[in-house]
Amino acid sequence: MSVWQHSFLTQLHADSPSRNTSHAVFQSFLNQLKPDGRPIHSPTIDSVSPLLPTDTLALSSLKDTHAPPKTIVLKLNGGLATTLGCQGPKCLVIADTQRQRSFLDIIIDQQAHCPHTQLWLLNSFYTHPGCSDLLNQHKIPVLIQNRWPCLNTTTHPVTPYNSGTTESDHWAPPGHGDIFSVFQDTGILDQWLANGYEYLFISNSDNLAATWDPRFVCHMRQHQLNALVEVTSKTPNDKKGGGFVRHKGRITLLERGNIDPCDTATHAIFDTLPMFNTNSLWLSIAYLKTLDPIGLTQLIVNPKKRNETPIIQLESAMGSAIKALTRVGIAHVSRDRFQPVKDAHDLDRLHAYFS
Repeated sequence: MSVWQHSFLTQLHADSPSRNTSHAVFQSFLNQLKPDGRPIHSPTIDSVSPLLPTDTLALSSLKDTHAPPKTIVLKLNGGLATTLGCQGPKCLVIADTQRQRSFLDIIIDQQAHCPHTQLWLLNSFYTHPGCSDLLNQHKIPVLIQNRWPCLNTTTHPVTPYNSGTTESDHWAPPGHGDIFSVFQDTGILDQWLANGYEYLFISNSDNLAATWDPRFVCHMRQHQLNALVEVTSKTPNDKKGGGFVRHKGRITLLERGNIDPCDTATHAIFDTLPMFNTNSLWLSIAYLKTLDPIGLTQLIVNPKKRNETPIIQLESAMGSAIKALTRVGIAHVSRDRFQPVKDAHDLDRLHAYFS
């Protein structure tokens, strides 16, 4: 361990002494940085080919059965409502103005009509305090995402950012790729398996169209798939996110941050990708038990500012794990299953839908 890394790991161990897997992933990401916080190697994914509709399964081809396997429905609920012009957790913003229902209210109502499932939420330290009363009222179980130190880039080498008006200013969520560390550190997979659950469906809490559908898990069981990814046809409005490509014979998530700035050929491919990642993922829980979170996801170095101080946050995306998985299927779904709410315009559209 480098001297400059020691202070970060000391701070992390003091904050969450039982989250050993998360600590190991964080250290593996620190090892990919220079002392000034820049990546040792430029992000580079070259020689890729787009994933085409012919590489995917049409949702209409998936068959339902009368006895779908039991499934955990896990909503990623770590985001704040800042981009919507609101305060607090995004899931508490009113999505249905007619009935005064928040995103979370609607998710709970949707889940009441889904047999063979149990709803869970993955909260962050940003969202958990504001959501806990409603979740306790409905007896919705929760997993808590880890938090990692922010890196102050005004110093050389980088140091933990310890300024700011509140203690939470020192920390940042590590992205939804952190979910694999949460599974291992909490032992939750064993609990789910012991209770008879076979599959896990993960989606964003702001995508109310991503609901449980038994056809996905029945197809997985029939074809012995470990993972099934939902993609949709890309539109000009799909700016934030990525798509899946073939790279060295494997299905890989490609985001603009993964591409070397000088690699014009791969940037051109990215701009014309026909398929977009919905961030809706179906997984075999037994298969998840076999995965090692260390090295599973790809580092994202996210520059930010805290109180006008330049910092970086170390993150990873859940979808970047796909390249390491075996027996993966890709399901091409319509926009009926992908209606994310990322800004005020999207929220207005949602209000109109419910009115």
